[in-house]
Amino acid sequence: MISGKHLRALLLLALSSMVSSALATTHIVIVSGLGGETRFQDAFDSEALAIYRAAETLNADTHSLHLLTGDQANREHLLATLEMLQPGANDQLQLHLIGHGSWDGMQYKFNLVGPDLTADDLAANLNQLGGEQLVALMTSSSGAALEPLTSDNRVVITATKSGLQKNLSLFSSFWAEGVTSELADLDKNEIIDLDELYQFTRNGITNHYEESGLIASESSLVEGSELDRFTISRVGLLAGSALDAETEALLVRRDSLESQLDELATRRDDMSEADYFEALQEIILQLGQIQNQIDMRLEMSNEGLLE
Repeated sequence: MISGKHLRALLLLALSSMVSSALATTHIVIVSGLGGETRFQDAFDSEALAIYRAAETLNADTHSLHLLTGDQANREHLLATLEMLQPGANDQLQLHLIGHGSWDGMQYKFNLVGPDLTADDLAANLNQLGGEQLVALMTSSSGAALEPLTSDNRVVITATKSGLQKNLSLFSSFWAEGVTSELADLDKNEIIDLDELYQFTRNGITNHYEESGLIASESSLVEGSELDRFTISRVGLLAGSALDAETEALLVRRDSLESQLDELATRRDDMSEADYFEALQEIILQLGQIQNQIDMRLEMSNEGLLE
């Protein structure tokens, strides 16, 4: 068993090695657009709240989490919120937009209280901001917004493949379900990343139409790569624990080792069998050690033993 002194030293080492990552901030903005009818508005608001509650499991600073509903879900307030954030080069910005969208053959619009928000308006605003960006546009006709929103530092997800898919989208309902579903946690690390959530949502839509015997009226698109670099929520013990800085640093270290594991797989054909398995064994060993430390700290946190 690792002594308390040695465990403390290991934790401090992990923390110090990840200082730069720990300083990064994830800004999250969730918007429930204009529903038009009560049943739609209630659904949009409920989905937005579910995503917001899930984002709270990331232990983010409350100043970096924003939920816009009702009269606050207007063009002026949304753009002002984005301009206020000013994410740095190492930060992330997540924008989850839920509701109705429209396309007149030339321009996509996200329906809001008052003037609608065009894709060009949104792109112009986001282009002034730094950091890695995610725009999840979960509305009808949203495929028409893909091209103007595409940028090297941005992942864009649309609920439809074009502006012609104008029926009410189911995308946001499965997205809101997935942020708290352990079924979406494919690698069972109690962290739901964007890649996992997107797969869950897309599979849910496909299954819905197949089971209903209907022709799918929406087909999502994604522009950008490395979706797993965006963390959406936490589930299980991680969701129910208030994590301290040292545990957060261990989670970052675990993510780094998992990335090394993926990178090693891409190099397997260029390595000797002995070198590959030696490197694989070392990463797996470190992952096991880190996971044991995470589990230990979660247990101590739940028992109130951590300072």
